[in-house]
Amino acid sequence: MKNGKAPDPNSIHPIAGYDKEIYVKPTITNPNIIVGDFTYIADSEFESHVTHFYPWSRDKLIIGKFCQIAAGVEFVMNDANHQMNAVTTFPFYTLEGWEMERPPSSDMPYKGDTVIGNDVWIGQNAVILPGVHIGDGAIIGANSVVGYDVAPYTIVIGNPAKVLRKRFDDALIDLLLQFKWWDRSVEEINGLIPILTCSDLEKVREELETRLSIKRASLDRACRDLERILEKLSSGEETVEIADSYYTMENVLTFLRGFLQELQILNAQIAEHGNTEELLKILQEKYSELWVFQLSFPITSLQGVLDELKRYPEANE
Repeated sequence: MKNGKAPDPNSIHPIAGYDKEIYVKPTITNPNIIVGDFTYIADSEFESHVTHFYPWSRDKLIIGKFCQIAAGVEFVMNDANHQMNAVTTFPFYTLEGWEMERPPSSDMPYKGDTVIGNDVWIGQNAVILPGVHIGDGAIIGANSVVGYDVAPYTIVIGNPAKVLRKRFDDALIDLLLQFKWWDRSVEEINGLIPILTCSDLEKVREELETRLSIKRASLDRACRDLERILEKLSSGEETVEIADSYYTMENVLTFLRGFLQELQILNAQIAEHGNTEELLKILQEKYSELWVFQLSFPITSLQGVLDELKRYPEANE
């Protein structure tokens, strides 16, 4: 907490007494513009920087958290495009007096939503063209015109924008994409600032590896605990109340063995690919599945497994 104030993503002016820098999210009125917490622009308003975005526009502008948008940046949307599959590009249908209806959508160039990741720095007077996807941690140089996708943690400059270099090696980029610091609470991020702002990249790498290892430990522990429960049940050391005569102890063991195998596969996928939204959704479903199972078959020690699954970081966010 600085000067007695905690960071507030719903505050428009994050700098006391200065109105030329604003948090964007609380100022948005267009439902097709979606902006994450703490993303700011060096201006007193944002939506005029999004051009050719009309009430009938079908695309969206999606910007992640903690992005830094400099003065003069422009996001050009798909309705800036003109028909290009005919002999003229002149838009008769937009102007009074010309006998032309709006062409079908299939005749108009359309590149989809414009998506900006998290912690992206967009330099002064840069132009982002329709349908571009910019990855987490990228840097867009001043006056650049970006017409193609930009990979995470990559610096691009120029008109047309070209890759200057990656900010870090692939291993560190992978760690950062798994760690996703921008998705954490304000309290956590405040504690992470010494790491996030450290120029000793080897130290940062070691810290991220350690923290990711700790994060995965709860899922590892859930697998080990479930293995022990299966051993106890198989050897008769622990009894379980069978809720219905249709079920037998073998039915219970079969379910738990299958659940353990699926959880181990999921654990390996998360270790390899990080906490993707798809994998975390599966983990939530597995938690619900085991929780419902325990209601029917109250195995006392299963509560520990449930606790570990529920405790797994980001699984409940």
